[in-house]
Amino acid sequence: MVALLADKRTIVEAQNGKVAITATGSAGSYTLAEGLRAEISESAAQNPDQQKEGPSKVIGQVVSSAGATRNGKPLPDGEWLLDGDLVSTGASGRAVIKLWPTNQATLEESTSATFTRPVERVWLNLLTGTIVVENTGESNVLIVTAKYHIEPLNAAAGRILVAARTDKSTYIDAIAGDVRIEEVQSQQSYRLASGEDRLIPANASGVPAPTPAESTPPSPEPFPEPPSASAGRSHSTLIIVAIAGGAGIAAAAAVLAAGGGSSNKPVSPSAP
Repeated sequence: MVALLADKRTIVEAQNGKVAITATGSAGSYTLAEGLRAEISESAAQNPDQQKEGPSKVIGQVVSSAGATRNGKPLPDGEWLLDGDLVSTGASGRAVIKLWPTNQATLEESTSATFTRPVERVWLNLLTGTIVVENTGESNVLIVTAKYHIEPLNAAAGRILVAARTDKSTYIDAIAGDVRIEEVQSQQSYRLASGEDRLIPANASGVPAPTPAESTPPSPEPFPEPPSASAGRSHSTLIIVAIAGGAGIAAAAAVLAAGGGSSNKPVSPSAP
């Protein structure tokens, strides 16, 4: 579907199959995946050489916000979340964010986290505080702390709580679904079964075994790390978001610049 609006913006939706978009006078093109929408401004289409870099990518939308900020400014309900944004909550604050395409993150009080999408899914970098991430099994969110990468095991759906505490310890609760924990430095991976939790001291190596008071299996078992795929780097200057009905996030703006972009779809290096 292609629509030319009164303000000269062009809307392209790939409702069935992939669509190639090429700016007039440009040698490059961008491939729009099925189920996604692009909005192209008149200025971007007419003057591609003046665009050095495309605007930040929309990666989510605020469902509810109280006592929260984005990049130091008040964060209202319904606000778009962009690639690289820092979201913080106050002592009695809370923010619920719908992330691309169908997942959700809740920042509890006194929490700070940055949101990026370096590849084909959102990375939530928890700096301080507590977050709860609900994954649907589609492009699951990767939770990043100073020492660990945390995500659902085998890309399944699940609900995970992670707390980065002031004493530098890390608390992980596999509320629903098995969890994969990778220690960044050693690249060793561990499995935390659904319903289990761990408090990992700041100076701990790996994921410690449960204490005798815990009614859990002896210890998380390491498993072999699958081969990782190198992540491609996109030079696209489009903002692409899922169209309504396809992934649950409202359409956002997209700008097409000179040089086009890469149509390669990178694979997350952390996906099992």
